[in-house]
Amino acid sequence: MIEEGDIPIHSLWGYVPKPGAGVAGVLTDDIERPFGTLLSFNAIEDAEPEVPEGPGVLFVRSGWPGPEGPPAWMPGQRARAMMGLEALERMAHGRKLVLWPRATDAVSDVPSILTFLRGHPGWDFMLDPMALMTEEMLPRQMEHAMRMLEALGAHPALAGLVVPEDDDLGDYWGYATRVLPERVALLYLGE
Repeated sequence: MIEEGDIPIHSLWGYVPKPGAGVAGVLTDDIERPFGTLLSFNAIEDAEPEVPEGPGVLFVRSGWPGPEGPPAWMPGQRARAMMGLEALERMAHGRKLVLWPRATDAVSDVPSILTFLRGHPGWDFMLDPMALMTEEMLPRQMEHAMRMLEALGAHPALAGLVVPEDDDLGDYWGYATRVLPERVALLYLGE
């Protein structure tokens, strides 16, 4: 759970793409105050993370392969990703770190999220069901999203649930808001 200074808890968050040095975008609270940064750091490919100055929560992907590289879940790729994330942890100087997993990344599914969190107890994570789905999962996306929520929704390190702009998950979001702990924020990617 995110608990740092003016970081919003129990709220609706927004995301604004804002490419810059080491930055992919900014997370805002329900009145559009920035409180976190999504880093553009690729823990597999980048030699060293760029950490923006100042306070605030750092959101990060676990690393994805280059165009010719093997899949991120392969042991060598995953080991490089973990080394990169540990380097980021050292450079963050105590700032809150939140992992935002995707299907293409080294941490890419429920088992790898749980494994990562066991080895990195200071981290939180975002649950982004649509980003965790491979193309093969999409025909049964509601079922997969429900399983993810059941497996991870009560985890103490869950910081937020991503709500995509356009989704075909029907009753999932209503169910999610009923079963998630109040401390879990909803992050809206739409406008």
